[in-house]
Order: sequence, then structure tokens, then C-alpha cells
Amino acid sequence: MNRIYLLVLLLGAVSLASAQTVIPPYNPDANGDSAIGAPDLLGLLPLFGTYYTPAEVMVDGQTLTEYIDALEAAAANATSDTVAIPMVPGTAPGQMLYWDGTDWTLVPVGQPGDALLLDGTVPTWTSSAGPVSGEVGCTDEAACNFDAEATVNYAALCLYTDDCGVCDGPGAIYACGCAELPDGACDCDGNQLDALNVCGGTCLEDADGDGICDDDGNDACVGTLDACGICNGPGAIYDCGCSGIPPGYCDCNGTLDADGDGICDDVDDCVGTPDAIGTCNGICQTDADGDGICDDNGGDPCDGDLDACGVCNGPGPVLECGCFDIPEGACDCAGNAPDGEGNCQDCLVDTDGDDIYDTTCGPCLGQTSITYHGVEYALVEADDRCWFKQNLNTSQYRDGTALSEVVEEAAWNSLTEEGAYVTYGPDSVYGKLYNGYAAARDLCPQFWDVPTVGEWQALSDAFGGNAASGGSLKEGGLGHWQSPNAGATNSSGFTALPGGERALAPVDFQDLTMSAVFWSKPSYVPQANNTATTAVSPRLTATGTVLEFPSHGVRRGHSVRCLRSIPVLGCTIPEFMEYDPAANVNDGSCSTPAILGCTDDRFLEFDPSANVDNGSCESLIGCAQGDALTYQLMTYDVVTVGDQCWFVQNLEAADYRNGDAIQNLQNSTEWASANVGEVGAWCDTTTTTNMCMPMASFTIGMR
Repeated sequence: MNRIYLLVLLLGAVSLASAQTVIPPYNPDANGDSAIGAPDLLGLLPLFGTYYTPAEVMVDGQTLTEYIDALEAAAANATSDTVAIPMVPGTAPGQMLYWDGTDWTLVPVGQPGDALLLDGTVPTWTSSAGPVSGEVGCTDEAACNFDAEATVNYAALCLYTDDCGVCDGPGAIYACGCAELPDGACDCDGNQLDALNVCGGTCLEDADGDGICDDDGNDACVGTLDACGICNGPGAIYDCGCSGIPPGYCDCNGTLDADGDGICDDVDDCVGTPDAIGTCNGICQTDADGDGICDDNGGDPCDGDLDACGVCNGPGPVLECGCFDIPEGACDCAGNAPDGEGNCQDCLVDTDGDDIYDTTCGPCLGQTSITYHGVEYALVEADDRCWFKQNLNTSQYRDGTALSEVVEEAAWNSLTEEGAYVTYGPDSVYGKLYNGYAAARDLCPQFWDVPTVGEWQALSDAFGGNAASGGSLKEGGLGHWQSPNAGATNSSGFTALPGGERALAPVDFQDLTMSAVFWSKPSYVPQANNTATTAVSPRLTATGTVLEFPSHGVRRGHSVRCLRSIPVLGCTIPEFMEYDPAANVNDGSCSTPAILGCTDDRFLEFDPSANVDNGSCESLIGCAQGDALTYQLMTYDVVTVGDQCWFVQNLEAADYRNGDAIQNLQNSTEWASANVGEVGAWCDTTTTTNMCMPMASFTIGMR
């Protein structure tokens, strides 16, 4: 059985300064009693009488460090029947571990001068006087663990009572010395915190947590002061924050509202009371119909209401067409003409029942013919447009102005800017030939016109294009066309007729029954009465199906076919307020007759009943020469300049219009401060001794 004894020795192998030398390893147990005691040390001391240099202690051929490391490794690996037994941790300084072959045992520390005797079985202490027998323990009667049975004192085992009477206790280390604070207490006397968090205080409640006790009535507000200083108040919710707008003012800045109408006087158009017609502080007592014309002096032309037709106290739109009867020659309010049997083709539809037409049944509005300047023309719908089915045969423009009939060739060729016509063949069949000057003006009926090049091209495209559309457009057969009238089917219904043309000298008239040549709308500038010199002239011939588009000089004579504008519904009667110049189909919305007159109330000619200005406003209201006005006790001459009435003199008022005083500043320093603060001020440079800025000149415009 292996036994390991762990001994501590702090002696090193040394090299002496004297002649004597101790060569490690050195066994410090000189007397071989298995203990290192005083006898061993005394025998060693003579060797160190002089200076020496310490060296590592050698144990069994190893340095002490190596020996201890090996010993510790052996101790760590000590086993009992191959089971590793860990070393027991010490409980006091100086203890030694003893391995008895089965377990580690702590060997207590002896007294100074004692030695540990290892007899191979149980370690015992010996003193210098010899072995110490008996039980080892604390023999100090002052110790709280005094052991009366112990015969060997082991001072390290003695424990003593602390300041709090606890054996080996920590002492008075708690909040209250030997005890903790009592539960719920704020000091060692057992006092508690009151509502204000004062230890031992007497306040029972501080509901709002403001640090003021509620018990004694000293808290002026049990709650929260709002922004206006009111306990539990609503805050700055009023017009001026913590208050409303003061009486007599219109805002929180102290701006006056003398008449209490809620409008600040500095922007109030009337500081006072408007009369019956809205004149500030005026004298009109009555305006019963509210039309802005005073009833007192009999100046209101309509003491009542104008109806929708402009009639004073009238019945309103009660006639057949609202405010008027069916137009002469028409069969309905839309101006539709009756057909050959006297029936009105109702091609306008009111889908929403508001008595205003809002859709049509087709481009010809259900009409199959139209009478223009006494001649009836058949109509045809082709390419979703409405066309004359016959060549035009009129000697007047739309407005009734007569066209010149020019028969003589030289006279025709010399025309410049003058529209003219001539008859070539039976006009009841082929119509008349017109020069381009006539075609450029309003030659067709209202809402109709000479087609543009684009409109002719669209017609051609709708019937096969230029190469084939001629056959679809020409009247079929040889009744009016000369043979062979190639490919003529008239599938379009257009019924083109060969009226021929008038060319320039020396050819003159040509191709009657052989060709149909039409004008497209020539370019025209009304302001300059200027017509372009050429225009595209669509042409059909008896020998083919091509629709040609040559350009001809406007002095030539060609046929005209009229094309209706694309229907635009609206009021087409200029005498009504609803008149829409873009409309070409009357939808029945004309209801308010136009009343012409001066509509500008700045003029003497102003007519309050007028709704259309006719340019009659001539005499502007102003002030007469020699007129004067008294303002704030000062009288000012006035004069008309342009359309305004001006003071002749500079203003001398010391108050604002509402009566508020204007600050009177008398030196440049005050004046500069007022300028910085944007404060109104005045000074009189004729009487002030100190300099101030010259007073600004003020003018008042008046009517």
C-alpha cells in the first residue's frame, strides 16, 4: 500500500561564501526522525554563518518544483482499488493531507514548535518535549467552541462570538447593525413612508402626485393645471387661446370690429350697415325683389322677378318652344322642316327627359330634302355625312346677297375676288357653274358648306378609293351622262351629274354630259377678302371610274355639292343667352332671351336688366369739377383722373377710417423704430423741431 506524506520545506541548496559547501541533494532531516524540527535546523545553521547564494532545493535527485509537481500528480492519481479518489480541500491554512491508502485525510495544524510525527499509520503531533497525546481541539475557554475534552490545543480551530453574539458570526454588517430593515419600514425604528414619500411622515394622500399633501387642504388643485392655469381645465381651446375674442374686436390682436359683423375693420368693405341694396350706410329702405335696384325712388324697371324668358313677373317658358313658338316654316322647335307630305321627321331625341334634345338619328337629321332660296334639293347620306343629291342651283349667298351672273367670256376671265355664276345647260338638271371666289364664301345654307379636300377624299375612300369610287358616285344609265358612262352604279346614292365646266379662254365651256367637276373649299381670308388662286377640283368622267383630284385656277367654273356639318347640338339662335356658335342643330335649349344694354355698373348707362353688353357704356361715373369732400374735419377738393376720383391735396388725417388713432411720432429715432415694427405713424414736418421722415402722401379713390 502506497502512503504519501506531503511535507513543506523552504530551504534551498546553497553555495556558501566560505570554504564549506553543501552539494544538493541535501536531506534536511538530519536526525532521521521523519520530521524536520529545531534540532535539524540547528545542525544546519553553522553552514550559513556568512553570505550565501540560494539555489533550488533538491529532493531525491529532483528540484523541489519537480518533486512537488510529481507528488501532486501522484496524489491526484491515488486510487483505492483502481478508483481515483479526489483530494479533500483544506479547511484552514497550514493543514496537511494524509493518504492512508484508501482516502485523503486532513491533518490539523500544530502549535508553534510542534512537529507532525508520521508513524506510518496515523499522524500525531509532538512537541519539543516529546510526543503530544490526547484529543486535539480548541482549549481556549474564551472561544465559543471551547472543547473541554481536548488535551491538545489547536488554536486554528477556535471560534469566537461576534458583536452580535453569534459564534463565528460576520458582525454588525446589516442595515440595522445586527438585523435587516423590518418589512415595509423605511428606517431601523420601524417608521414607514407617507403619501409624500417622507419617512415617518403623516400625509395620508397625494392623489395628483404633485408633492402637496391633500389632507390639510393646502393643495390648491387636486389634479392638473391646464395651459391657462385652470385646475383640470380644458386648456387653450378658445379663439384667443385662454379666452374668446374680446367684444368689439374681430381677432386676438386687438383689431377693431366696430359694427360687430365679424369682419375686421381694416378689411371690412363696410364699417357700418349695408342698406337694402348693399350700399354701406346707404339710405335705400326696400329692394323687395333683391335685384340690387332700390324700390324707394321707382327706379327698378321690374319690381319682381324676371322669368326664364326675361319677362318681368312673366310666366316663364310656357310657349311651344319654351320662350318662343315654333319657327316659321319649321315643324318642331329644333327647326326641322316638314317633308313633302307635310310630316315632320322627328330625328332629334330627348333621352333623359329634360326637354332638351341630346342625340340625333343620322347625319341628315331624318330629312330627305331641304329648300334653299326657293329651290328644293334632295339629300343623301353617304360616308355617314349628309350631302346634297343635286348640284347647287342658287344665285345668292347664304345671307341673301346676290351673286353676279357673268355670261361673256372676257368678263368672266377678268374677275378678281368677285364671286359669279353662269348657266351651262339646263340648270334644273345640272345646276349652275360657280367660280372659286364664290365657292370660298358662304355659298351653301346655314350649317352647310362646300366640302374640303379631306371630306372629298373620305367620300372616295368609303366607296373603293380614287381608282374605283367614280363608278359608285356617278348616276347610272345614259339619261344625263354620255356613253359609255363606264362603271356607273350609283351605289352610294350620290348621283353625280355631268355639268361640265367653264375653262379659261379660248376654251370656255366644255364637257357638258361628259364630266362632272366640283369645287373643294378654296382657301379664303375674310379680313383681306383674299382667295387662293387655285383649289383642288374632284373630277369624274364618262369614260372611267377614277375620281381625279386635279388643281384648277379659281377663275374657272365648276359645279358645287353642299355638305352638312357634323351635327353639334345646342342653342343655335343668337338672340338667346344660351346661344352656342359652335352648335348647328337646335336642341331646344334656347330659353333666356338676350337683353342688350350696358352691363358695367361703373357707367351712367348701366342697365341692371341687361344680360348682353351692346357697347352702350359711354359715360364713366366720376366726380365733377369743383366737387369737394369733408373727411375728419378737413375739406379736400376732388378731381376725376381716368376713371377714378382723387383728392387734390395730401391727406392730413390723424386717425384711421375706423376712428383708431395713428401714432404721432416726432423724431427720427421714433420714426425708425415704427418702421422696424411696422407700426403706422404720422408727423408734421412744418411744426416739429426734431427731424422725422416726411409724411407719406395719401390718396383716396372714390366713386
